[in-house]
Formats: sequence, structure tokens, C-alpha cells
Amino acid sequence: MNWHAADLIFLGDPSQDKVTMDHFTNAYETMNRWRKQPDGSEVLMVGTDNYSFLIPLRKTGGGQ
Repeated sequence: MNWHAADLIFLGDPSQDKVTMDHFTNAYETMNRWRKQPDGSEVLMVGTDNYSFLIPLRKTGGGQ
């Protein structure tokens, strides 16, 4: 399956996409932190409601 993050984040309606991005940005600026998972990945938690970012992230061998 060939997909991109934009396929998960944006709906294709520019006005709704802006509202969604503004909401995420405001939540991120209010509060953000990382929660480690048992498999070594980390989930980005944003906002005071602890919204979890959709895609777990994992560092590469180089620490990136």
C-alpha cells in the first residue's frame, strides 16, 4: 500500500483542513508530550484532553 501522511491528515476540503490544522496547532501549543510504548515507539500526546497523534513514531538507529 502506497500512502502518505497527508492522506491521513487532510480531507481535501481546504477550509475544513485549515480548521483541523488550526485546532491541532492550538492543542499542541497548549500542551504536548511524548508517551513511550512497550515496543519502543512513542506517541505524541497533544492538548489538555491528551489527544494522541494517529501515527506512533520510532527513532531510527541514528537517533533521529
